[in-house]
Amino acid sequence: MVLRFVNDGSRELLSLPFEPGESPFRMKGTAFRGHLDYVAQHVPGGVDAMLGALEPKGRAFFEQPFLAASLYDVFPLAVAGIACGRLTSQGYLDFVRVRSEAQAARDVGGVYKVLLAFASPEAVATRLPRLVSQYEDFTEVETWKADGNEVRGVSRGLPRAIFPWYATVCDAYARVVVTKAGAKTCEFEATPKASGDAHGVPVVDMEFAIRWTV
Repeated sequence: MVLRFVNDGSRELLSLPFEPGESPFRMKGTAFRGHLDYVAQHVPGGVDAMLGALEPKGRAFFEQPFLAASLYDVFPLAVAGIACGRLTSQGYLDFVRVRSEAQAARDVGGVYKVLLAFASPEAVATRLPRLVSQYEDFTEVETWKADGNEVRGVSRGLPRAIFPWYATVCDAYARVVVTKAGAKTCEFEATPKASGDAHGVPVVDMEFAIRWTV
């Protein structure tokens, strides 16, 4: 069972007080490159169609080269998911989920290959949230083992506007990677807890749980 949200965050996301490329909440270029590769292959009209669906400044942002290890404003990446959802006749978060599952499946054969080589579902579930957070520079993650086949944790400092987007990405990664490590099923649960403001926007602590069966 996948995460569902009453509010997908898109309205707040589109009203943030940052021009594309100017926010201090940043993600590594490898995420942008993965997004563009997926769009080129799976979105009708490809990258050109996505660019045409964005505002001029968002379009200019995506026309720059993205270096894999460099950091870039995360909000345009989330906003692009809104446009791509429309182009693919999917809901915003439905597109984000499918695209993230594809990225996770690709990462299983790449950056997570060593992690999965000798790891159990518990070991992967414990380490995965911190590994995902290494794609960005704005959260601090803590995880701990709960009873049974469950890992709990918290990601602190997450902009509230991208909580649904970020949680959906984490949900997709958990289900793909933990099952690849040997679990029969995996589910991800996330709840936002208000934790003040950062750089002029509300932030939350994302409390989460990863549960699996073997």
